[in-house]
Amino acid sequence: MAKRQEIEERCLEVQALKESGMKVAEIALVYGVSERTIWNYLKRAQELFRRTARNLEQEEILGETLKTLERIRTQAWRHFLLCPEENAVKVGYLNATLKATEKFIQLCQGVGAIAKVPDRLAIEEGLPFADPEIRRDYLALLKKARSRGVKIPGL
Repeated sequence: MAKRQEIEERCLEVQALKESGMKVAEIALVYGVSERTIWNYLKRAQELFRRTARNLEQEEILGETLKTLERIRTQAWRHFLLCPEENAVKVGYLNATLKATEKFIQLCQGVGAIAKVPDRLAIEEGLPFADPEIRRDYLALLKKARSRGVKIPGL
């Protein structure tokens, strides 16, 4: 077990080095192994990432991320409003507000809470979007209605 854990840690280290910009040949020199071994480590690291992703509590992560984005947006907007004069700092707060709002919308679109970017942002209350089957059926119904030309209020 300890040997397996050491190999997995090495795989993750190699992946981090690759993501930092090092070439496979350079990483091989650092560890004193062949380039083929480094490629195998990288492949194993991807498998570890996939396994970790399968075990994540997706709804919990989504909720925490949305809360964080909303907190960032709210605080940045507050600082923007309280900034006494027009300057680069005030522009920075506005930029942070816009980016957090954009990420929030993208995330909501990605999970089906918002079918498209509406003229006004409205996430429907009370819809059980945490249930993947209901979310899928809801989006399928929206698509079907749109394909038939049905005007959907609020979207």
